[in-house]
Amino acid sequence: MADEEIAVRLIKSGEEQEVAESLLAAYESSYEINAEYRAWILDVPARVADNEVWVARGVTSGQLYGSFVVRRPGAEALLDHTQPDEFDFKLLGVDPGVRRHGIGAYLVGQIIELARQRGFTRVVLNSVDYMRPAHRLYERLGFERLPERTKVKDDGTVVYVFGRDIGASTEGDRS
Repeated sequence: MADEEIAVRLIKSGEEQEVAESLLAAYESSYEINAEYRAWILDVPARVADNEVWVARGVTSGQLYGSFVVRRPGAEALLDHTQPDEFDFKLLGVDPGVRRHGIGAYLVGQIIELARQRGFTRVVLNSVDYMRPAHRLYERLGFERLPERTKVKDDGTVVYVFGRDIGASTEGDRS
């Protein structure tokens, strides 16, 4: 796996169940999640209908390494805290069997490149307080917590927003 080339592309029809199971495994291997959040994670078909779901697969093996969700060009932001010049993403997940091989960082790099291509100057995401391993990854990749956007949900869960400036693109269309 370490030497295998990775292809990142939009999900294909028929891959939804595999992506859902991989994403659920990614989250459940690190966090205790409730039934409502579990059902939301598994609803990949709804995300495919409304957004872009990207997958990372080994070119030779075909193994699913991870996935993430971004908005379609021209669509509304995914997250309610996103500003007009910001590109947001959610549900970044790396299969537990391939963690610690740089896949998460590689996928974030792909997200940043998509944002640049589309003319955005900052990438943002949100993450809840108990997802500390994810916070460490994002901070290592240059994301900073934006404390003015922190929210506390009704159940007491703290939602942090992270952002990273990426500079302007010369070819983007801000869609």
